[in-house]
This record gives sequence, C-alpha cells and structure tokens, in this order.
Amino acid sequence: MKKKSKVFLFSVCVFCGLTGCSNKETEENVVTVCTEESVKMHLDTIAKLWEKQNKGTRIEFLVLPPNTAENEIKLSELRTEIMSGEGPDIFILSGINPMASEKQNVLFPNPEKIMYTDTFLPLDEYIQDAKYMNLNNWNSTIMKAGQTEEGQVILPLYYEYGLYAYPGEMEEMIRDFPDNWNDLMNTENEMLQCDLQGTMMVQFRYAVGEIADYEKEKLLLSENLLEEQLEKAINFKKEGLKLLEEQGAEYRNKVLVGPYLDHTVAFLKGERNTSHALWPVKNIDSGITANVTLYAAVNRNTEQPEEAFSFLDTLLSDEIMTGQGMKENDIVYGAGFLAEKDQFPVHENALEKKLEDINAQDANQIREMNKQIETVRFYSDIEKTLADSYMEAAHFKPEDHMTMKDFAKKRYDLMKMQLQE
Repeated sequence: MKKKSKVFLFSVCVFCGLTGCSNKETEENVVTVCTEESVKMHLDTIAKLWEKQNKGTRIEFLVLPPNTAENEIKLSELRTEIMSGEGPDIFILSGINPMASEKQNVLFPNPEKIMYTDTFLPLDEYIQDAKYMNLNNWNSTIMKAGQTEEGQVILPLYYEYGLYAYPGEMEEMIRDFPDNWNDLMNTENEMLQCDLQGTMMVQFRYAVGEIADYEKEKLLLSENLLEEQLEKAINFKKEGLKLLEEQGAEYRNKVLVGPYLDHTVAFLKGERNTSHALWPVKNIDSGITANVTLYAAVNRNTEQPEEAFSFLDTLLSDEIMTGQGMKENDIVYGAGFLAEKDQFPVHENALEKKLEDINAQDANQIREMNKQIETVRFYSDIEKTLADSYMEAAHFKPEDHMTMKDFAKKRYDLMKMQLQE
C-alpha cells in the first residue's frame, strides 16, 4: 500500500555574510514488493534503476519468512491484512511445489483461486500503455492461465512440465511411445515400464486434465476418476518393479534424466555437444500440462497502481527478462535475471536465450513440445494433494484397512475442502 516517509533536506546558505541553515520537508512515496529471498536478490539492482527513473519514490521489499510454524502465523496475519484492503503493492511469488517433501509456507496456497477473490488488479489497460513490456513476446498460452473475465490479473513468469531425455540414437523408438497418460499406463513396452515406474509420483500429476473451475469453486476431477487413475498408476509401478527383478540390467536406466524439468535442462546444458531424444510427459488428452512456478501481480487495493505496474513494466522488459540488463549512465542493471533458474521463462525471447545453452537439435525439440501445451495450472495446494495421493496410496499397509475407493474419497474430500477454504 502507499506509504510516505518524511525526508529532511538540509542546505547551507550564505547570505549577506551570514551563515544559516534552513530545512524543508518533502514526502517520499514507497512501493512495497512482496517476494522471496531467492527472487529479491535479483530485484535489488532493478529497484535501483527504477528509483533513478522515478525520483521521489523508492522500492521497499517485504521478504517472506522461511518455512517455520512461527512464520506461518506471520503469513496468516499478512493474508488477513491483504483481505482487509491493505498489504504490499506488488507480489512476485512462487507457488507450492507439488514435488517437495518438506512443508512449504507460501502467501497464496492457490493462486488460481485467489484470482477470483478481488485480490489482484486487472492489468490490461496498464499493459496496453506499457513503456517496456511487449505482450507479443510472451507465450500467450501460458499467459492465458492468469486471466479472468476481468482480464490479465496474474502475470506468469516461469513454467515447467515433465521432460525425459534419452540417448539420441533412440529418436525413432520414442516416436512410438504412448501419446497420452492412459495409453502409457496400458503400455506393453517393458523398457518404459522399468524406466518410469520410479517417477510415478511426477507422472501422476498428468493423470487428470483441469482439476477445478475456480470461478465456480467446483472440482472438475471426479472421485471415480481419481480412484481409477490411482489403480492404474500403482499397477504400472508393480509391473515395472517385477520386470526389473526378472530382467535385471537389460531394462535398467535407458532414460538418461527426467522428468523434473530443472534436472533435465541442467543435464542438457552439461551435454551441449550431444543431441538427445526428448520425450515429454503427456496428459490424458495427449497434450502437455504446464505448471506456472513463478508469477507477479498487483494488489487491487494499492493506492498507486501506476507506480506498481511501472516497476513490473521495467522488470518485464525484453532487456531484463533476456538477462541483457538495462544500461543507464554506463551502468547495467538487472543483468542475468534468474539466469540460474533451469525452468522455462514465459517471455519467448528469454526462452530462446536459455535454449542457446543446449544442443541445437534438443532446442528444436523443445520448441515443438511447447506447441503441444494445452493445459496450464499453477503450483498449488490442490496440485500437491494430487501428487501426494499417489505416494500415500503406493505405501498402503495391511493394517491401514483402507480400500482404494475409501482412500480416493478421502483425498477427493481434501481437495474439495482446499478449494472452498
């Protein structure tokens, strides 16, 4: 929200041989950016540039606390402040990583749900008049995930999807791999069964299409489908483990890396001189499901929306997003923004810059895969509940006395509760 700090400017005056002091009081506006430490370290120089360009206004960072029980209370207090019409002006945040094993405290457990609560400011008119941000250079499929009927309320910045890498000589073979998740579960390809049984937790996130209609607060995933897909995934793993025991090394480790995108990209960067056969995880509709991992938004209740978007406009410029940085008075600001992040930028030119670090043939394969993105979801508590469902079901014990039907109902009810919280 809008803050003002008083700044006293002292001047030394000499008049008629007399030395005297006078002071005058000015007001300095403050734009508050709520973010995480891993992102804030990249924003410091961008803030300095923006402050130089916007005299009389400074950027103040509100860095979210680490994952502790005490700090969850602080986050809850901040949420209450936001819902009451106060809070930071800008949000640049990550969602709940569905693959993480440790507890994660995030400000907004489900960004898609928050889009329909009047928390974020629609940005279309600001984007239209932007000085730097060029919407034509952003992936329209991913950007659409941040839109409601009011317009663009969230700006997705980074995304990921499941991606495996195989040796280049297997390119012809992987063309015959199953083209959707259900066919994969029914495959008779023993190599795939052995390779993928150990990553079923990641695979299971793609066992469904859209999870929920957040505007209507309604789950699109049915309880019966959840039960069916859990049964398929567990049977797939059992068959894969059985084959490994029977066949041994013949079927082991044909896949080089995957499906975590950051692991796969890091691997491809390390083998830049070698081409690979890449295979994405497909969903039940034969398309690719992408997950937004980092996003930006403006508080709907900010008293200075122009200044708030102006900072985002600078951040989302072609120069900053591609890592080139902005030069002013021989000083470069914002160079290498999130360069270490081995996920995909939504900014297309930034993605091209990242693809320069891997083999040209691998890069072409990724470009073609990105055209197959059909479903886009945000990292969220519901996404994590879906991923965790497989892990819990796969570790049933006789003493649990629970059928798959009962378990599916339990997890389904949890997702319904998360949707309505």
